[in-house]
Amino acid sequence: MAELTVEKGKVVKCSSDADLGLIVYNSAGGLVYDSSDCPSFTRNQIGTQATTNVLTVLGAAIEHATKPFNATALISLHNMQAGDTFLVTCELRDQNDATYREYDRKTYAGVQVSPMVHVLPVMCQGWRMKIQRTAGSDRDVTYQFFKEQ
Repeated sequence: MAELTVEKGKVVKCSSDADLGLIVYNSAGGLVYDSSDCPSFTRNQIGTQATTNVLTVLGAAIEHATKPFNATALISLHNMQAGDTFLVTCELRDQNDATYREYDRKTYAGVQVSPMVHVLPVMCQGWRMKIQRTAGSDRDVTYQFFKEQ
């Protein structure tokens, strides 16, 4: 295992998408943090899609036939302008009949001061997002979907 000494207040950056395991010890050698205790997410999809005036699936659904997983997403609404309104919904697959059912809905309007939207992780066996332009002009939206390993 490679060792790295970091001064207090400094940021450590990784230049690849590889999983970065992190174990932190205090000066006395006691374990402070072990990232292997936390869920590890990998990027499942990345893309750009134009909005329309119809509620449309963003990317493709993330599914697993038998094993529940955590899913999360980042979408960028950086192209929104004054007068634009977008509806973003998240849906989970109902295991009883394989139908997707909405569990979250948010509306975004105008220029976004903080354009990156993070969808909190949720445990499921099927997950997808939809987006709809309800006012203004169609815009490109970029997205990244993540699935727990």
